[in-house]
Amino acid sequence: METIELERRGDVLVATIDHPDSAMNAVDGRLHHDLGELFRTLKVES
Repeated sequence: METIELERRGDVLVATIDHPDSAMNAVDGRLHHDLGELFRTLKVES
C-alpha cells in the first residue's frame, strides 16, 4: 500500500493514512484502492 502505513502494536494493528500528495489526505483513486486492500487485510487478520 502506498498511502496507508500499517504498524502492529501487540494485538493491535494501527493503520495510518499517509497521503502527502493530497490536501488533508483526501480520498482519490490511489487511496481508495489502498483502503480496499486494507479492509481485505483486516478480514484475513480477524
